Amino acid sequence: MISENRKQQILDLEKNVLYEWITDGTDYEVMLPAGKYILHEVEAPEGYEISADQEFEIEQVHIEPERKKEAEVFS
Repeated sequence: MISENRKQQILDLEKNVLYEWITDGTDYEVMLPAGKYILHEVEAPEGYEISADQEFEIEQVHIEPERKKEAEVFS
């Protein structure tokens, strides 16, 4: 479970911010094309340490037909 009030970002490998949000206990969904990214924590709640960056890769993207139009907005 992710604690609330953590400011997080998804970065590309050049460290450009692609998405940013503050955790609030609900799921957060973004649509990214295939590629390598970094999950970066900017701020942690009082009493918590900032998490180390986590690099991840999306190798293949499958979009449900009913979400195709929504995905085109992010490409």
